[in-house]
Amino acid sequence: MSDFALLTAMTLASPNAAEAGHSNPELVAGCLLLAAMFKSSQVPLTALFARSMEGPTPTSALGYAGLSAHVGVVLLASTADLWFPFDEARMGLASIGASTALYSGLVSQIHADRKGALAYATSSTLGAIYVVMAAGYINEALALAMGHASFRIVQVLRSPGSIN
Repeated sequence: MSDFALLTAMTLASPNAAEAGHSNPELVAGCLLLAAMFKSSQVPLTALFARSMEGPTPTSALGYAGLSAHVGVVLLASTADLWFPFDEARMGLASIGASTALYSGLVSQIHADRKGALAYATSSTLGAIYVVMAAGYINEALALAMGHASFRIVQVLRSPGSIN
């Protein structure tokens, strides 16, 4: 779904679509937000991220927690000029980010296994980063995402040796 939304946004934002009169900036902004939400496992898709980290090796969890989860932040930062001018897009990003931060933060505290708890904690922090991004602090959100990815990579690497 996220790739479909991203391809739709790219198609509608292309110069050829603008020349043909098929450009729809609101739909482009919505598709970009939808693609980022899917990539970062925001509400209502938080369980998908936890399931993807249940792989047999820490390497698979490392790829999801450290790299894949933060793709949505990078996507929105690099396309901010396409979605940021719309108040509805910023409000939607902030509300979904805040609800994910609250929900996933609570679930991460009670999750039974270490990888699942890390997955929900990652979704929670990414939700908070989306709130920062919706407020207009794009570069700061990128810096937070880089620091968060580094922190989660260390946590995933240390999790097999810790006692649950």
